[in-house]
Amino acid sequence: MEARSAWTDERLNDRFDHIDGELGYLRAEFAEHRRETREGFLHSGSRTDFLGSELRGEIAGVRSEISSLKTTMIRLFAAQGIAFLGVIAAFFARGG
Repeated sequence: MEARSAWTDERLNDRFDHIDGELGYLRAEFAEHRRETREGFLHSGSRTDFLGSELRGEIAGVRSEISSLKTTMIRLFAAQGIAFLGVIAAFFARGG
């Protein structure tokens, strides 16, 4: 029975050495993936910062265009009001 026990222990040691080797490989792979993930997050963070500043610039441009449109609409409304008053004045001037 002792011979069988020694054989079994040797066989188990071989299997566990194999498992230990696989776990070492998986640890190395996991460490590599973790490093790549961190680099990816750092890169995406800088890209997000760039996009945020670009978006802020675009929003400022849109606000400027809205302000210009607002001024144009006020001028157009004032011109329409003056034209309408001219029509009313012409109507009364003709005795209408």
